[in-house]
Amino acid sequence: MRLVLLLVAVLLPFSAMAADRGGFSVIGEWEWHPLDGVCPERFTYRADGMVMMQSGEERLVKTYVLTKVSAEVYRLTSTVKATNGKPDCRGDLSPVGTKSTAFVMPTKGRAFLTCSSMDKSTCFGTAKAVKRKK
Repeated sequence: MRLVLLLVAVLLPFSAMAADRGGFSVIGEWEWHPLDGVCPERFTYRADGMVMMQSGEERLVKTYVLTKVSAEVYRLTSTVKATNGKPDCRGDLSPVGTKSTAFVMPTKGRAFLTCSSMDKSTCFGTAKAVKRKK
């Protein structure tokens, strides 16, 4: 855990800006559910381009960039910068340096679909913003 915190402190000044300047933003805490019904994941996106992810026992620190590619679709790319080395909810590991890309399609409310292409038929999960207790 100390390694993860140290890497966050070191990487913060170098991370990419993450929010789209024209509306939709992933900044905040999200609960993501795969369409196949396997365990949910929790993501906390920050304005400085960092995201903290929890899946099963796995804890990741990633950098991310959100880019608008059409009126209703955004590309979300991320790179693992630190991991606790434990398996995610599917039993998989995400080593440092792992890169991923998903296409994000905002839906009603504070929610979005995640897809492997700009076609909705390739969607594999949904995310909903976690409401904070006041």
